[in-house]
Amino acid sequence: MIYVKFVAQRVSRYAAALFAPAIIVLFILAVYNFNSHPAAVHAPKWDTAHVQRDQELVIAAVRAHNTTWVQRELPEWGYAIYVADNPKAEGGVPKHKGREAMVYLTYIIDNYYNLPNLMVFLHGRRWQWHNDDPDWGKTVFATFRVGQGLIPHADTVATIKRLQLPYVRETGYVNLRCHWESNACPASIHTNPSERPELEEGQSKNDAEAYYAEVWKEMFPTDPLPQVVGQTCCAQFAVTKERVQRRKLEEYERIRNWLLHTPIRDSISGRILEYSWHSKFSNLRKRICMV
Repeated sequence: MIYVKFVAQRVSRYAAALFAPAIIVLFILAVYNFNSHPAAVHAPKWDTAHVQRDQELVIAAVRAHNTTWVQRELPEWGYAIYVADNPKAEGGVPKHKGREAMVYLTYIIDNYYNLPNLMVFLHGRRWQWHNDDPDWGKTVFATFRVGQGLIPHADTVATIKRLQLPYVRETGYVNLRCHWESNACPASIHTNPSERPELEEGQSKNDAEAYYAEVWKEMFPTDPLPQVVGQTCCAQFAVTKERVQRRKLEEYERIRNWLLHTPIRDSISGRILEYSWHSKFSNLRKRICMV
């Protein structure tokens, strides 16, 4: 009897060792499927129900993203969904390059004289690691990074529903990333890298820093080059029509032309613009940092 019990315990342990990884794999696949929807190929997709287009979501997606959450969860918003890697999409981007920047610039250029009063520029996935959520306990999705462990992902829907629209209309520009990590403030980029102080523990160098000064002068020739750029990631923000139209259409066309032809690799060219949007839309040209 004791031997049988011992064997049963051993079998249970082996079964647990075998099935636990399988359950984890199945969970990951389920979450991936939740965030992905290869059949959703449309760019841009316009919501024509809002005739006045008072407020609109501009979504930078790729074919692997499931964007059905936009209309289902945020019906009060108009939306334009661009699938950047779909070359057959009518009215899409001229080239899949520069990450979300190509989508944002294309939307502004194509709609410059017919912009809604308020726009929120977003990535295509609903669950993002860089979304801020005060209730992380309800997070249902996380990814693993070597050296960092599990990184929780928060819900874009919750971010939009908590967005204080009167504040956006008053200030003109709001970055949706509220976490002031050490890499962002007081300086995320030094335009003269030789002047950067020694990195502190937990900090990492911004890979766009080496190119920032040269690119700035090409994209924004009339703007003085800042010595430092203090801004959080991650290229998701709300902005008013008035702030976008402070800049002439030709300026956005020049920036997109640079993006189309630059030899700088895709991840860095997009990163340069990620840390430049605030200088175009905010009254604070150099830094947006909490005091």
